[in-house]
Amino acid sequence: MFREHGDGAQTVVLLGPIGAPGAAWVPFQVPALVEAGYRVVTFNPRGVHPSEVPDPPYSVAEMAVDVAALVEQLSNAPVVVF
Repeated sequence: MFREHGDGAQTVVLLGPIGAPGAAWVPFQVPALVEAGYRVVTFNPRGVHPSEVPDPPYSVAEMAVDVAALVEQLSNAPVVVF
């Protein structure tokens, strides 16, 4: 599950620590980045409902594949991953 904030030309994907929901970025980072003119995408990584919750453990490699798939879905242009 992902959410888009703002509509700037450059996309920033906020990647939290494993197990943290995308909403953790919303109070402070998202408003500042949107105000600066970015399109910001937050998401819940695997294991954080309502994203897929397969049996753990989850590897960093699996998480990287998930983020890469999200980036490909979002844009044909480069994005910033933070």
